[in-house]
Amino acid sequence: MLTFQIPDLNAHKSDSAGKRCKVNVALPLCRGFCKTSEQGTHRFPHSHHNSSVCAPKIEKMDKIKLTDCEEGFDTAFAWIEIPVVNHCHCQALPLS
Repeated sequence: MLTFQIPDLNAHKSDSAGKRCKVNVALPLCRGFCKTSEQGTHRFPHSHHNSSVCAPKIEKMDKIKLTDCEEGFDTAFAWIEIPVVNHCHCQALPLS
């Protein structure tokens, strides 16, 4: 499991008065290989696809306090929820 931060891209919120509050958040990043296959059949459609991608497995949501706030920001809004990810897994892609 890797994490990364995108420079100058922060989680932020605005209160009803237009004041802003933000925080730098590390985002989960997954990389790896998952099985993808195609099987031929004699029925229409003539092939069957199995596709999956390496994706974060979200365990729960965690509350994070926004720390860089403009003066007068309503502190009741100084929280965001982000996913907690401990590992990656292969997630099937729905094919239409």
